[in-house]
Amino acid sequence: MEALVPSEEAVSIRRRLAEANPAAYLPDLAMSLWAYGWVCVNVKANFVEALEATTEAITIYGPLAEQLPAVFAERLFAAYRTLADVLDGLGRTDEAAELRRQLDEATGGGTDPG
Repeated sequence: MEALVPSEEAVSIRRRLAEANPAAYLPDLAMSLWAYGWVCVNVKANFVEALEATTEAITIYGPLAEQLPAVFAERLFAAYRTLADVLDGLGRTDEAAELRRQLDEATGGGTDPG
């Protein structure tokens, strides 16, 4: 649970930076949001907040991955994998299984989106 505090602080700091300079800091905000969701999964806490954070990370990573797939596609897929774990934590196991199936299909069963 101690890991949640620094993760929350990182999101807050990066959100302010991204508001001031989106081009420079949106990728960092997305990473912090994804990391917060990942930490929540690993400490098995705050799944509702993790869902919001991970979904926001995916929303940011989507356009970035379209523009620079070599840089952001893998991060987008990592965020989707975390989203599946969050859905499991919320008891939404059917949605989690379907998302994992789609990810496996998109990556040929591996973890590399390329």
